Amino acid sequence: MTEKNVSKIKLPVGGRIGRLANIILQETNPSITEKVMKDFHVFESTKSYSEKARWIGNMIERIENYVSPKLCTKIMERCGRKCCGITTRKNAKQFMSESKSIKEFLNKLNKHGIGGGRLR
Repeated sequence: MTEKNVSKIKLPVGGRIGRLANIILQETNPSITEKVMKDFHVFESTKSYSEKARWIGNMIERIENYVSPKLCTKIMERCGRKCCGITTRKNAKQFMSESKSIKEFLNKLNKHGIGGGRLR
């Protein structure tokens, strides 16, 4: 479990959740960031995808409660752009060029775990 103190608040460091916390901090303030990232240890400590998904859903609701819809969209877009790295984009482009149909393309993405491996 990794964390850092920002003005005496604890935030996750590293990984996608740490990156999201940093983006929220850059776009808002320490107080809002702490409220949004509440109980981030639950996400970091569980291996259950359903618990992780529940925490993410609750975290998104908290963002929506503390910032405007426009700022919420900006935060989520910034985070999403960083999650899809250059290698993933390169592989997806290669799979697209090799595929003869959308179904074949999605199957290749799923086989390689891109998009969570559950694309339809």
